[in-house]
Amino acid sequence: MNSRVCWHLWPKHYSELNVSVLNYGLPDFSALPFSRTEGQVHLCNLVEETIRRFEPRFDSVCVSVIGEGAPEDRILRLRIQAIFRVGSAEEEIVFDSEVEPISLGIKVEES
Repeated sequence: MNSRVCWHLWPKHYSELNVSVLNYGLPDFSALPFSRTEGQVHLCNLVEETIRRFEPRFDSVCVSVIGEGAPEDRILRLRIQAIFRVGSAEEEIVFDSEVEPISLGIKVEES
């Protein structure tokens, strides 16, 4: 989650590069307005899309904003929920994460 996509565009006929390690990570989200609902929803969508693209063992991925902290608390908290599938086994997983407002690093912990 702390990897960032490099800003490189390739010809459309190299479509496999979109899901390769060359394109692994989240797009730059430093300009998103985290204090507004649309910025938070957009970041949730980016995280969901990235997980779906690069983690095929996760189904039913859902990322949502959790908790309304105090106004001076600028950390954005996200919850990542999914079904983890390996072979015929499956398990529901939940991770809580924090987006640091200065570094934009993401800390993820299992719930």
